[in-house]
Amino acid sequence: MEWFETVRDRVVPATGDVALTAPRLVVVLGVALVLVAVEPLWRVVRLAVTLVHELGHAVVGVLVGRQFTGFVLRGDMSGHAVTRGPVRGAGRVASTWAGY
Repeated sequence: MEWFETVRDRVVPATGDVALTAPRLVVVLGVALVLVAVEPLWRVVRLAVTLVHELGHAVVGVLVGRQFTGFVLRGDMSGHAVTRGPVRGAGRVASTWAGY
């Protein structure tokens, strides 16, 4: 079961310098709070959040054989990834649910 150990090594969180200690966690949470609470920063960050979400749809769409043609981001924090392929089937379902 060598493949199992390989997968486990990639999934199990690292220890040592990379581990998220309590002081680092406080810093990360503080930065997140500032990014969400300060209106001008949130306007930029929310587009980045939407971009990452839509990229999730796009990457999975490509992985299941669909063709990625682009994505749309709007200022109101909405958007959509555009992929081409069969209208029905597992690939469509996977790419639709991938962003969540």
